[in-house]
Amino acid sequence: MRWSKCHCCPCEGNCYCNIPYLAKQIDRFVNRVHRFGDAYFYKHLTGPQLAWASKRYHGHRVFPESIFDEMKAAGIY
Repeated sequence: MRWSKCHCCPCEGNCYCNIPYLAKQIDRFVNRVHRFGDAYFYKHLTGPQLAWASKRYHGHRVFPESIFDEMKAAGIY
């Protein structure tokens, strides 16, 4: 992570002012891991199916149960 210049104290940028930014990145990573785990272990999706579902449901932690119907309609499943 690249430290930016701190605006709230006279430090050199190596303080804890950037924690909210780091926490947001960690949350995004955790959501992505949950999505891939759900797709691989529980829904048994293949690579192209997983890529399609990840683009479509990028803000969700897990994929909905109706994903197979949507993939059939899109011609992926």
